[in-house]
Parts: sequence; structure tokens; C-alpha cells
Amino acid sequence: MFDKTDVNNLFDSFENRENIIKNTDKIPVKDPTYLSFISNYQEIVITADIQLLGYEEALNENRYVEKNYPDLYSKAWMFGQSGQGDEWFLDRETSSVLYYAHNKGDYAGMDAFLDFHIDFARFVQAALLVQQLEKQLDEIEDGGDGSMEDLEAAFKEILKTVDLEFYELYPYKYF
Repeated sequence: MFDKTDVNNLFDSFENRENIIKNTDKIPVKDPTYLSFISNYQEIVITADIQLLGYEEALNENRYVEKNYPDLYSKAWMFGQSGQGDEWFLDRETSSVLYYAHNKGDYAGMDAFLDFHIDFARFVQAALLVQQLEKQLDEIEDGGDGSMEDLEAAFKEILKTVDLEFYELYPYKYF
């Protein structure tokens, strides 16, 4: 029902950049998987709620954060957005994925961020599973085989292999 992508193959379906970024000095994070993504791949919408910014977009968004919210910029790097105006960050010290809901208004401090306690690689694994879930939900709604209950159980089970808390923390609910 679900196929968890191996960490070594996370970006197999992503579109390559025309020009590889060889110097990532402008990216102040140390997560090697993120640095590989930002150097080699274009921006991608995995789901409506998980859009990974490409190199140029990430630099532009983070310049804005640096100019307007220097305290936040010193602690976090924006790497993605949702279609609803929410944002995804990496903690610059721990490389942990953070989530910020736009309805909280201006960045109020790090305590306003939801810490997923996972790195970028596991986040992308989970995002690809959410992408598969959305496709299967569409199939069921279009009269395909399967039940919502079975789908929910299978999704929660496979997601636990990525992270035990991801489902509970993920702000966009499907069931």
C-alpha cells in the first residue's frame, strides 16, 4: 500500500538543477542531506503543504528573514513552505525540522515553532509517504478499491517507521 523511500534514493524523482551549486557557504546549515538537495535539485512541491524551496528561493526567503527577524535568522533557516502560508525551517544548531503556522503572526520566538525532532532526510521520507497517501485518498474518492480505515491504519504504521511522533505532530490532518 505504501513504499517508504530509502534515504539513499530520496531525490530520485526530483528534477535536477541545470547548474549544480558547488559552494554552499551561503547556506548556514550543516545537514548533509539538505545541502545535497539544495545543491543538486530544483524547487519541488511534494504535497500542497510541503514545498521545498530551491537554492535561489531559499536565499531570497532567508534574506527577508535576516533583514526583518535577525534573531530568528541566527537560529533557523527556512527551507520550505505550505500552500497555506505556513513555513518549514531547519534549526541551525541541531538540524531539526521546525514548523511555523502563519496564523501565529510575526515570528514571536523559537518557542512558537513546532519541533519535529527529525532531520531533513526523515522529513522528506515522511513527505513522500504523505504524497502517496494523497494519491490513494484520491483513488478511493474516485471509487477505487480499499477502505479509509485500512488506508489510515497502513499509513500510520508506515509513518511510524520514519518517526514515532510524526503523525501526531503533523499539522495537516487527513483522518
